[in-house]
Formats: sequence, structure tokens, C-alpha cells
Amino acid sequence: MTSLDNNRALLDGSSIDGPVRGLDVAKQQRNLLLMQPLFELALRLRHADAGGGAWSGLDTHYLSLSLLLFIMDGGTLGKGRTFQEAITHTSEVVRRMKSELSDVQAQTIAREVLDTLHNNLGKKAAPFSYDYYDGAHGRTVTHTFFLLRYERSDEDDEYFFRVSDEGFLVYLGMLDFGAANMQALMEKMLLEFIRRGNVDQALDASQRALYEGRRYFEQIASQLLRARRLPDSVSWKEDVSPHLQAAREHLDTRVQEEHHLLQAATDSLNAARDATTREKFVRLHSTVNDGLVGNTRLLQLVGEAGERYRKAARALFRTRRRGGLPNLEDTVLPEMLQLDQLTLLGFSETLGHALFGLSQPRLFHYEQVFNALLSQQAPEDAPQEDDGEMLVLEDELPRFSAEDRDRAEAWLRVHFDAHRQTDIERILDLAEAEGLGPLVRQYMTFMMYRAFSRDESPFPVDASVQGRFENQLVEGSKLVFTQRMEQPTQHEGERQDDTTKQS
Repeated sequence: MTSLDNNRALLDGSSIDGPVRGLDVAKQQRNLLLMQPLFELALRLRHADAGGGAWSGLDTHYLSLSLLLFIMDGGTLGKGRTFQEAITHTSEVVRRMKSELSDVQAQTIAREVLDTLHNNLGKKAAPFSYDYYDGAHGRTVTHTFFLLRYERSDEDDEYFFRVSDEGFLVYLGMLDFGAANMQALMEKMLLEFIRRGNVDQALDASQRALYEGRRYFEQIASQLLRARRLPDSVSWKEDVSPHLQAAREHLDTRVQEEHHLLQAATDSLNAARDATTREKFVRLHSTVNDGLVGNTRLLQLVGEAGERYRKAARALFRTRRRGGLPNLEDTVLPEMLQLDQLTLLGFSETLGHALFGLSQPRLFHYEQVFNALLSQQAPEDAPQEDDGEMLVLEDELPRFSAEDRDRAEAWLRVHFDAHRQTDIERILDLAEAEGLGPLVRQYMTFMMYRAFSRDESPFPVDASVQGRFENQLVEGSKLVFTQRMEQPTQHEGERQDDTTKQS
């Protein structure tokens, strides 16, 4: 008799032949137990804070699910969430729920929620463990699981929180049919909802498909992480390669389907006329695109898995540096000297060879001694000190000669007198065309930038900046020079005033 027939018989109350078996609801029971930590948190805080206080009015279920979602998002496009990021996010949610709480109170509540999900109420995080009755087998079974994992990144020594497979089930609130199958099912339902125009159902299906894809990402990433960390404990051909091949086939199909979903969402968005419907299709398009990005990243991770595994396997044959060992003279030997004589004697006979290496005794050879004493030793001359070579210090010649400076200043004065307005780029091009050397043009460049300051300008021009320029000699701000209008002298001003009075 099958399990289905057995269950129907039990529900109908009819008799069955053979041993009576209970309902096979172990999967449902395990999924219910995943919520037990959240229920225990709410019950514990309700009893501890019955008289009102910081926890009064807070929804611990909302805080827990919000933290799970925050860590899920961090694990999709990044390494996860750090301890401080998780505390900061949850404390902000607490302040939004109850604004009269202080920052210290909000962070204390956030720490309590994080420790509950991580089961870190003591000094070390431990898995959750609950007993349930397995009706199909007629015995009590223990279900052990984690909701959060606190792991070190492969790229650095920083630790991150990531959501476990059971943590995803807590948020998704559905039976464990497998992330890959659920993702494919949700995407097919999503495409059908889009074609029918059921945008609300499509949004719900897209969210479920997105988080099933993230859950599948966590499963594959965990397998690859274990293979990289313990390459000698897994067989690539038997344990890893089949999962990667299945993942490639699944991801290729999912990427194609998600491209079709994006196109269908775009077409529906263009056809929609109602503002509310268009806003929903925009959110739908964004959700599907997030799923496509996650699957593309997982496809890249699967493609790089082989090379990373080979690097980890090669590292097994390298000599590892000793780390974390106590200092021999500062720690080990002082503690050994504090032991009693009998204990120290027993230790020296069993483990003394690990501290003291083998030493070969030296032999006294008379013939070598006589030969050394009878042979005449050449006196050693003291080495002569070399005073070195005396060098005459020479004055460094100036970069620009007086002739170059005079030629550059004279050329600039003639050019400024002949042109009412000019610029530095034109001046340098004309100077090069007339055969002025590089040193002369360099000095001209210094003089022109000096002329930008009206007080230090040696020429009767005003300088301004108009963009930038570049040539083989210099690159910088393009200076434009305009002849400065000369002020009339005192006598000319008096003659102009008399003329004005006569007229």
C-alpha cells in the first residue's frame, strides 16, 4: 500500500491491511519548526516586558523577516552583510516602528533579534534543534538547522552574515520543492500572468521567482565554497561536476526565459494606459531584471568554479607557514619550568625530541692541532683607508642664458605692441615658425603665465583664461592677452576739460 493510499484511508476512517502508518507530514512539520525561533522570541519578550517598556508595541516577527530580507539582498550581489550593517539596518527599522526609543535602545533590540536568528544567545552560535514526531516512521526525530550563517570571505578576513537554505524557507513561507524547480515554475506562472494581464499575480510570482533564484544561488555557492575550502574531501567528478552541469543547463534556460519575460513586461508596459498599471509593470520589469542579474552572476561563478578548485587543490601541496604557535622562550619554556620534577621527566622522555634537535659531538684531533700550531701564519696587514676622490664643486649653469631671455622679452614686446588681442597658443606657434629655439619658447611661456597677474606683468597687457590648449611644448590654460588702455596724462586731461567747458 502506498503512502497516498494510507493517508486517504486514515482520513476516511476506513480500515487498512498491514501495519498502520501515520500521516507523512514530516516536511510540513520541519517547515513549521523553522518558525519556532521567531515564536520563542515573541513569547520571551512578551513575558519579560509585560509591564511596558522598550519592547512594548514592537512586532518582532516583522523585525526578524526584515532582517532576513536585508541579508538576502546583500548575499545576491555581494558577499553578504557585516555585523554592523545588520545592527544598523534593524535599529533603523526599530526607530521607524517606535520613534521615541533612543539609539542605544534601538541597537540593543536589534542585537537581540540578530542573536535570536543566529542562535547566538551564549558565547557561541549553535544550531537550532527541535524534536518532532515522524508519523510515517512512527518515531521521534530531531530537526537541526541554522537560519543565518556567519562566514569568512575568501577574498579577505572579514566575516559576513548570509541566509541559510532554511532561512529562505522562513521568508518564502512555502514547501521545499527545490529552488531550481520552484524558480522555473514561478517564471512560467509569471509569463502566463503577464499574457493574461494579471499584474498583481505577476508581481507576486516575480518576487517568489526572484527569491527562489537567490536561494538556488546560495545552494550552488555553498557547494563550491566547500569544494574550495576542503578540496581533498570532495571528488570533483562525482560530487561537484554533476551539480555544475545541471546548474549550467538550468541557468541557460532561466536566462532565456527571463529575456522573454523582460520583453513581455516591456510590451505590456507600452500597451498600458492606466498610471497605476504602468507603475506595477515598471516594478515587475525591475524585479525580473534583478533575477536576470543574479542568474548571470551565478553563471559566471559556475564558469570560474573549475579554475578556483584547481588553485585550491594545488595549495594543498604547498608548505604552510606556521601561525598561531606560542613563543618557545616566552611561553612554553617558562611553563615547563614550573612543572614538578616527575612530570617534567616523563615529558622529556616522550616529547623532548620535538624541542631539542640532534647534536653531533665534536672530536679532538691531535694531528690537526699540531699542524695548526707548527704552520707559520702570515701577519695580517691592517687595511688602508681610502680617502676617496676629491671633486671640485662646480656652479650649476642657469637653464636660460641672458641672450635667450633678452630675445624672448623683445619678441613678446614687439608682438604685444603689434596686436591688440592675441593668445598664448598663437604666440608659441608664430615663435616656432620664426625659428625661435625651444629654450626661448620655454622662457616665453613662463613670462606669459607670469603676465596673468596684473601686478607682476612685465608687459602692458591684460590676461584672461579661455579654455585649455596643448602643443608639443606645453599643455595648460589658454591665456588671451589684450592691450591695456593707457590712461591720459594730467595735462591732456586738463586740455580735454577746457575744451569741454568752451563748447
